[in-house]
Amino acid sequence: MNQTTSAPEHTLVPVVDSHRHLWDLHHLPWNWVRGAGLPTEDLFEESEPLPSVLVEAGVDVGYERAELEWLLDIAERNDKVLGIIAALPHGMGATQDTMSALADTPRVAGVRHNLQELGPGELASRDVVGVIAAVHSAGLPFDVCVRAHQLVEVTHMLRMLDTDGTLVLDHLGKPPLGQDLTRWRDDIATLAADPRVVVKCSGLVAEMPPPYQPQRARSEPATEQSSRTVLTPEAAELCSAPLRFALRNFGHERVMLGSDAPVSGKGWVRPRDCIQFQIQLLKPDLTGPALESIASLTAQRIYGLSEQTATATSATATNAESAPHSNHQNNL
Repeated sequence: MNQTTSAPEHTLVPVVDSHRHLWDLHHLPWNWVRGAGLPTEDLFEESEPLPSVLVEAGVDVGYERAELEWLLDIAERNDKVLGIIAALPHGMGATQDTMSALADTPRVAGVRHNLQELGPGELASRDVVGVIAAVHSAGLPFDVCVRAHQLVEVTHMLRMLDTDGTLVLDHLGKPPLGQDLTRWRDDIATLAADPRVVVKCSGLVAEMPPPYQPQRARSEPATEQSSRTVLTPEAAELCSAPLRFALRNFGHERVMLGSDAPVSGKGWVRPRDCIQFQIQLLKPDLTGPALESIASLTAQRIYGLSEQTATATSATATNAESAPHSNHQNNL
């Protein structure tokens, strides 16, 4: 990708959070949450939420349909929910009819299955390829959540996948922050060469080693946490290289922003601050149109978000230079 000039200092663009999780442990079992130091609920009730794509959150097996119905109910009551990435029902046993039914469900914009716990060789298997092909045949993109060491298997799986559908790589493929990134860079460059793959800049806050994790300022209540809790110089140095490498390889038309809240930030760092963190680090490589692309247009195109999306996002802008606590509540 050719080198670009920096975005103007006060660029205002619409923003879509392409990766937002919700759960309520009093309603359904997300048992992994209990041991992860995360809040027992996140119900999309913060003041002025960003227009968002809600992503399945690893509900216990057998409750996938119940999770989707719960998310659909939230979406009906909140016009900032632009789409839903549903859990893969029945796991690897999902059928083409199941996928078609999901595709016919209003607001369902894609499907995700967490593949990061699969063993060596299991990701690039006929079973996984068959399920992803069924998702694509239903006209939906497939979100892939894997760890860095599995990226080479994603490459092998793509070679077996005879469809033109989109594969969305969540969390930049979870680069090993603070460690040698050579293998991760090689695998990301290989995946970027496949036009079917797009990438989300989500999840890096959650992947930071403990010494780099944002710390809550004791003098500030959780509702007033600012981007300063995320964008420390140390965190910026840790995350800048993988973010900018991904942008250079995929190009702005295949990159999305996503908060990964409340997993990233443990529920007390605001989703908009996770997005601001990404913008601040990528801004030196972006022109104004490229910033708008990663901030909203790529998500709208990949997830087929309706024309209503443009209306919903037009009132929500990000100012790459704005103060963390601007008087304009819709500005980042």
